[in-house]
Amino acid sequence: MKKLLLATAVFVLGAVVGVAAGVRMGVWEFVIADAQYKASILVSEIQQIKRGRAQSLVGVKEVELNGELARHGQYLESRLWWLLPELRSKDEAAIRRAVAYRLANPYQMPEIPRRDDDFSRQVAEGLQRQDEYLRKVLEHYRGVAAPEGAK
Repeated sequence: MKKLLLATAVFVLGAVVGVAAGVRMGVWEFVIADAQYKASILVSEIQQIKRGRAQSLVGVKEVELNGELARHGQYLESRLWWLLPELRSKDEAAIRRAVAYRLANPYQMPEIPRRDDDFSRQVAEGLQRQDEYLRKVLEHYRGVAAPEGAK
């Protein structure tokens, strides 16, 4: 019985340590694997700017901002914050600045033509969820003063 209890304890301890290490190392592995795609996107953006088409990037960046604000809304609702507690910010200046910008500069997503297929429905549902999270974040931080230079 003692051997079974000891084996179980060792297994549980190994699983806990393995999961904790896997979560932490897995996030980093994703970040470094994703760098190649981000680098390619940056090259395209730099080329657009050099060609004098910087204004065409503004719409893309506005869409990205809405997406990041919505993801922050998901983060606020996450119950898994304890996996990486160091990611919890004690200073909300960054998100307050982003929210202040969005509140001062609302952006309406362009209408996407509706089709009667699964992909179109999934896109529409995803955009609806994104809008819900975006509204939650804007409401959550609306009354908090933005840092200087937010506009």
